[in-house]
Amino acid sequence: MIYLRRSGSGFTIGNGDVGFLEQEARRALDRGETVELHIDGLPWRPVTTPAEVSDVLHELYDELDARRDALAESDQLPLLGDAS
Repeated sequence: MIYLRRSGSGFTIGNGDVGFLEQEARRALDRGETVELHIDGLPWRPVTTPAEVSDVLHELYDELDARRDALAESDQLPLLGDAS
């Protein structure tokens, strides 16, 4: 999940829909708010332009995708002592 934090709200939005998060971030920037993006295990990343919003969201999504792939691969490995 990708998290979005903006200065106009005391809430953090968490969502897996990059398009939704991009719209929310762009609207906040249009209103003059500060916007930060984040995924678990990485620091908050401030974004200041619509192009930067898009770039950072796609980087974060790619990181989440890589984590999912790594987790799926580790689930498929046989456990030690489980060889038949």
